[in-house]
Amino acid sequence: MFVDDDIIWVGSLNPLSFSNTQETMERRKSSAVSSDYAKTIRLSELVREYRVSRPTCPICRSEMIATEGRDDPYYWKCIQPDCYTRSIDEPPIGDEILCHSCGAAVAFGKWGEADAWRCVENSRHRQNVARTHLRLPKMQAIVPGADLRRLAKKWNIDLDAQGTTSGRLF
Repeated sequence: MFVDDDIIWVGSLNPLSFSNTQETMERRKSSAVSSDYAKTIRLSELVREYRVSRPTCPICRSEMIATEGRDDPYYWKCIQPDCYTRSIDEPPIGDEILCHSCGAAVAFGKWGEADAWRCVENSRHRQNVARTHLRLPKMQAIVPGADLRRLAKKWNIDLDAQGTTSGRLF
């Protein structure tokens, strides 16, 4: 917990809600230590997301939360299950899915047996197709009709007469 630029509390105890517990907290008063912790957890990137407004999912418009990461201190995750995630360094998507690795356009394809967005610049770059990606009209438009109908059936998505999603994805 960062109190100011000089004081931090570090430990396993939730400082906002606790009772009888064996957990500990350590108070450190040092601008150098505070700065080092802030760099380690990439606090500036975390706070930056909240400067304009609360982070929202570009697909379903639900809240995005910082979730503990495996390789980075955290990553951004939509509160809706299986919706959208992105790393700290990855910019949020706009109205289309781009390659996670290089930012290039993607095409619908397969990676083994799985449906995937495949990078048009590097065929080794790929990412899984998620149900909510089909909410984006640009992404829906690049999925061949038979595959779109198959995915709609698999994920119980209603298609309109033109074969596009009706918007009732959740």
